[in-house]
Formats: sequence, C-alpha cells, structure tokens
Amino acid sequence: MDESPRILPLDEMKDFRVARGQVDVSGWTVIAADGERVGTVERLLVETAARKVRYLDVRLHRGALPMGAEAPRERRVLIPIGYARLIERDRTVMVEGLRADDVANLPPFELTPVSREYEIELRRWLDEDFVVEPVLEDGFYDHGMFNEHTLRHRGD
Repeated sequence: MDESPRILPLDEMKDFRVARGQVDVSGWTVIAADGERVGTVERLLVETAARKVRYLDVRLHRGALPMGAEAPRERRVLIPIGYARLIERDRTVMVEGLRADDVANLPPFELTPVSREYEIELRRWLDEDFVVEPVLEDGFYDHGMFNEHTLRHRGD
C-alpha cells in the first residue's frame, strides 16, 4: 500500500505551481461570511494524486479564537477551497457560508501530515449529511466544498 502523503503544502511539491490565471493566496487576510477578520492564509494544501488545491491552511488571529478557549500561541485550521472567494484588490479571501465563530470552531490543524481521520472530522463538521463509507476513498473530494472551480473572484 502506498504510504505517501495524500495532501501536501504547495511549497513542498516539486514541479507544481498555481495554474496560470490563478493566484497563490498565501499571506492573504481571511474574512468570514459575517465580515469578521479571522486569520491569514499560511499555505495552500494540494491533493497529490489530482494535483489540485483542496485546502487553505489558515492561522487564526487571537481575536478569532472560540469564547473561553485558552489562547494557544498559534491555532490553525483548514478551510476547504470551495468556501474561498477572492478579493484581489484587497488581498483578501472571503469565506462564504462560515461565520467567524464557525471558523474558530473548526477542528484545529496541527502541522503534521493531513490524515484521512482529520479530513473526515472536518468534513463531518461542515457537512451534516456526510456519510463516510461510500466516499471514503473514491469520491471524497467530489463535494462542492473541494471544488476549486468555485474559487471565483468577487467584484471589486
């Protein structure tokens, strides 16, 4: 069985670049659907087999942490690419469909390889109708939350 990572940061993939006409949003500000600034995109994470961006690795701002949570030095979450909308003029990524408290309560992402267990936990959190068995391997990324074609630019 192949044990190579399924998901890798863009900067660790040899011979892989963001497609022409697309933007590498690393370093951009992340704003939730309710207009709150929640964090900064640290990296783009790519599904190695399909060679497609699947997640934004977002470092949360301290003010975006869940109420009552101990403030760790740094907290990161993954946001599936299908939630992202770009405002290039402002170097901003809008997260449609997720309010600031939704983003703050996403499962924390540790800087380790992205496990299938983490992806399942995240998907269950975002999609209450998600059923693991039929899509555990084939079809896991067939949901709109992973559709990079929805990564559209919002009007300025």
